Amino acid sequence: MLTLTKELVVQSFSRERNACLPYVIVTAADPRSTIRMTAVACRRHGIRPYLGLVDKELVVTLTACTVPFTEVHGRPTRLDTSSLTSDHVFITEISAMVSKRPYYLYNPPDFIRHNSKLLRLSTNTDDIGSGRKTDVLFDLAIDPTDKEYSEILELPVNTLFIVSLRIK
Repeated sequence: MLTLTKELVVQSFSRERNACLPYVIVTAADPRSTIRMTAVACRRHGIRPYLGLVDKELVVTLTACTVPFTEVHGRPTRLDTSSLTSDHVFITEISAMVSKRPYYLYNPPDFIRHNSKLLRLSTNTDDIGSGRKTDVLFDLAIDPTDKEYSEILELPVNTLFIVSLRIK
């Protein structure tokens, strides 16, 4: 299966009082990624929660895995989320964009093309109301390379990613 590794710079780290997931990490990349976690999740990922995390590199490893469908009357209806952990994230968006801007300082004037790709992943928040406890919420925005983007497009629809984090 596909494994992606990206290095993101921590822009801010905060601790919110009276919150179920008190530790919040926000990355400096555009678009930003946000990770909310408990002390247990910090320990599991080897992250020591302190203000010194700012400007350090957060290495995010995403490993693709497939999840079976639940069947009703012999037909697959939805993903079987009963065996998922809080480190599983769902693909919420895959997009590619090409933008062109006129640039008049060239002689003759020309367009500047900018290609960008985006993979957005997040924790399944539908299970939170069902009583399942989660100790981390991910809202990740990853900028894949062209090769990674084409590999992601080839993944089956029942593919999730398992997230692992570490500070470099």
